[in-house]
Amino acid sequence: MAARDILGVNLGNRPTAETLTTLAELAATGELRVRIDAEVPLADAPAIVAKARAGHATGKTVIVP
Repeated sequence: MAARDILGVNLGNRPTAETLTTLAELAATGELRVRIDAEVPLADAPAIVAKARAGHATGKTVIVP
């Protein structure tokens, strides 16, 4: 990454209940859009986590029972 002058940053966050409520409301009205890359059953979780770790996820992953 340094050869390409790319900087990566990890940000920590501890949202409050009020912030989470606001985000949920914005998502419900469509003002906040969350990009879903995949929705997979729990049995496929190891494979989808490997995909994300390899840098191939393009959005959030939803793991369902």
